[in-house]
Parts: sequence; C-alpha cells; structure tokens
Amino acid sequence: MARHFIFSLSLSLLSLSSSHAMSLELHTTYLDLRAQMYHRQYEQVLESLAKKLKKNIEDVDIGKSPVKFGQAFPFVSSISGSLITELSFFQTVDKETGKGCLSVNGLTDNYEPVVVSLEFVWEEKRWKVSHSKIDFIANYDLFYKEADCSK
Repeated sequence: MARHFIFSLSLSLLSLSSSHAMSLELHTTYLDLRAQMYHRQYEQVLESLAKKLKKNIEDVDIGKSPVKFGQAFPFVSSISGSLITELSFFQTVDKETGKGCLSVNGLTDNYEPVVVSLEFVWEEKRWKVSHSKIDFIANYDLFYKEADCSK
C-alpha cells in the first residue's frame, strides 16, 4: 500500500513539474522576444511569430528595417517599450490544442499599470506568438489575476 502511494505521488509530481516546465516556456519565449526587440534583432523575432501572424507579409526585408517591422507588427514591436517593469505573470497551456496564453502585469516608464498578453501556438516544435494585446489599465486593482488572451 505504501509503495503504491509513493509511486502515485511520484507520478503526480512528475506530471505537475512537466506541465509547469512547459508553461514556463511561454514566459521564457516572452523574455527572449523582449530582448530581441530591445536589441533590434527583428529576424529572430520573426522566427518567434506564428505563420498566421506572418501570412500577409510579402516584404522579404522586413526583418532588417525597424520601420517596416513596426508597421507590419505594431503590437509586437511596442512590447519592449510599453512594459518596462514586470510585476507578475499568469499563464495557461493546453497541450491537446497546442495553445497557450501568457499575461504579464507591469509598469510603463511613467509607472502606469499595463498588461501585455500573448497568445501562443505550438508550431515547428516550439511556442510561437499568434496574437498580442497591450492593455493600459486605469489602476493597479485592474491587473490581471489570470491569463487572458481574449481579443
């Protein structure tokens, strides 16, 4: 009986840690995306965007021009400048559908509250951004308490 309990507990912890690690990949992808945007590495950022987000882009030089990139992806390009200080984040991952959502609460450079939410899809063996939104909220009480990628 004790062996069965320990084995069941081990399996539960293993599944908990693997789903936790999988969901942390969303936040890691977000941090990588922010760093790439900050360093103007637009070609690397393009690799982190889902096919559906890039489907209407025909300009092959878009990854080499900050202006062209900003025009094509206005929300993605403004993430690193909108949220300066991260305070908390919430995320959900659905392994069956291959979709995830990350909402990051933080502050602008003027200490105004802001929430950045990114919807992810599992594509080409990695998480890619399929939708982004930035909510400039009225006060700190309105910070998200769960991941919300509704459009």
